[in-house]
Amino acid sequence: MLQYIPKNVNIQNYHDLLFRTTQSRDYNSVLTLFDGAVLINLKLSGTLAASLVKLFSRHSNVSKIMQVITLFQSHKGTKWRNAYVAVFDELMKHNELSKAEKVYESIKTDVHEFDAATNTSVIKLLFKLGRVEEVKKILDQEKSPDMIMYNTILNKQENV
Repeated sequence: MLQYIPKNVNIQNYHDLLFRTTQSRDYNSVLTLFDGAVLINLKLSGTLAASLVKLFSRHSNVSKIMQVITLFQSHKGTKWRNAYVAVFDELMKHNELSKAEKVYESIKTDVHEFDAATNTSVIKLLFKLGRVEEVKKILDQEKSPDMIMYNTILNKQENV
């Protein structure tokens, strides 16, 4: 556990250090730095958040995944779509559907701003939750669904 955070920490340097440490996959160091990030309410980039989510998932640390989302959501306006893809995919992998649904519920008003990759991930989640009507609404709002999205839908329809 991190014992000390300097009062005049350079936020960008701290962010970069956490990102580099995440890339090294030094799990214990990442845990320490992430706890510090939470303490100083660090604004995380989507790339860093996705990396953290994937690393925490490899260690089955769902509570840390949820902390990443909480930290993200404290910074409205941050672009973190790729982090949501990682969050939904990793929570589904760990069969944490209720937690994934909770995250989705907190962001679904922004669904019109999502890119195709995020929508595809959301569609997978909604199918797992049996919420097919919401999938239809997303498709109606989607400007240009891509082939991956259509394949996801077709595969899920075969399994329904």
